[in-house]
Amino acid sequence: MHAVELWPLKGILRQIFPANTVSDRELSIILAMLPLDGDGDTGTANGSDDIRVSPVMLLLRLRQMCPMQASLLLEMSRCMDARPQRPHPYDSICGKALTRCVREGNTKACVLETDAILDFLTKSYGMTLSEALCLTEYCSMGPPPSSSTVAIDGSYLFAFLYQRPLPSDVRFALLMSVFAEGVCDPNRAGSSGTLALIDGLRCLPLKPDHDVEFNEHSSVYIDTGRDLGKSFLTPQSFEELCRYLRVGLSLEEVRQLFFYLREGHEECVSVCTLLREFTRHFIPVSKSLFIIVEEAVRRYVVKKGGMLALPRLHIAFPDGPLSIAGFISVLRGAGVPDAVSDVELEWLRFKGRDRERLVMLLSGELPTKREALVRQLFAQLKNMGEVAPKQETVQLERVLTLFHPEKVEGALMGDVDDWRLVMRQCFGRNGSTMLSYDCFLYFWRAVSAACSDDSIFTMILWRSFNMHSSR
Repeated sequence: MHAVELWPLKGILRQIFPANTVSDRELSIILAMLPLDGDGDTGTANGSDDIRVSPVMLLLRLRQMCPMQASLLLEMSRCMDARPQRPHPYDSICGKALTRCVREGNTKACVLETDAILDFLTKSYGMTLSEALCLTEYCSMGPPPSSSTVAIDGSYLFAFLYQRPLPSDVRFALLMSVFAEGVCDPNRAGSSGTLALIDGLRCLPLKPDHDVEFNEHSSVYIDTGRDLGKSFLTPQSFEELCRYLRVGLSLEEVRQLFFYLREGHEECVSVCTLLREFTRHFIPVSKSLFIIVEEAVRRYVVKKGGMLALPRLHIAFPDGPLSIAGFISVLRGAGVPDAVSDVELEWLRFKGRDRERLVMLLSGELPTKREALVRQLFAQLKNMGEVAPKQETVQLERVLTLFHPEKVEGALMGDVDDWRLVMRQCFGRNGSTMLSYDCFLYFWRAVSAACSDDSIFTMILWRSFNMHSSR
């Protein structure tokens, strides 16, 4: 993998990515941040300051940034099937190693030399080097024993390369993942993700299934409602749905997917089954990308709502499980623009299924010093009241009476009546008249997420409860 100078490569990429999609600055950041040479580190040319990168590694990183991993695999499979001759497992060292792994029923990783497997895939299957690297990373089972090897899921790669037709479990997972990627494509017009799938289903003349048991607490029924959740698709309506959603499958592949999804020998697929499998094969998100989405949503919400943005978000959501439509609608109303796609918001919903978990997720970790201040304040509030020494709660009305946000500079606190109202609504959950430390911490953790300065957060806490004069 030979490296080339960065700036000529940037000029080539500018022809691929229009400026209204990726700015020059964003393109420079991508090229500067990613490890783009063959060894994972950026290099220099002849001792100069010119950064050199590998075009192969650049294409690999761009492929990895694209969420359409299953679609890439399906296209690879189609190209392999179109070849006049397919290699035999015993034609290569890698093929023999994969065969041995399958015969032994080994659930552990099959360790192969990196150069050998890449050479095998490029020469035997006509893959580009970046495609071969992408496939090996897709089949990876964790870190290899050495830097010159890869740890591969041998049974999966063997099936993908040699078994035709593909085993049903491999084929179904591949087709269902491509279906999910098509529905989750953030570039599609209108909604994406579960919202798009539900919208598509509502456009079809579905048949009701009165024998299906309705569970109002099921995540599927929370999203679809009773009528849609108890419906089913025929082969014709499923094909129409796939055409409407443009899922990237051929007619034959759509019919295969229907066959895998259908209920027993019946020529029907329930909406419940389709939604459940769609969720199981929802496009995954890397930890780093999830953190970016989480931070972006927090910043947008705080930018619009100020210090009380996250407590207000708690109030805006209903108690209990959140439907996908309601979840996205509330976040849009709280200031999250369309620049954050429906699918990216849905990633948050997977971890924040109710309002408490979502607000805690967006609040992030409370710094140790701030948590100590909140704990100290709550202890003083307990000591000021007539409570038993071991009692872990204080009267809500007493806390609200002692709270004086007007003692903090107005520019910081805004409308003091608004603070009292939001605090009462957050603290008075389930009609409780007593306030626990956990609930007190939950509120101030949410406020803390909108305050970057430790001294300002400390001042708000102590002055609003008049603790600066009673210490």
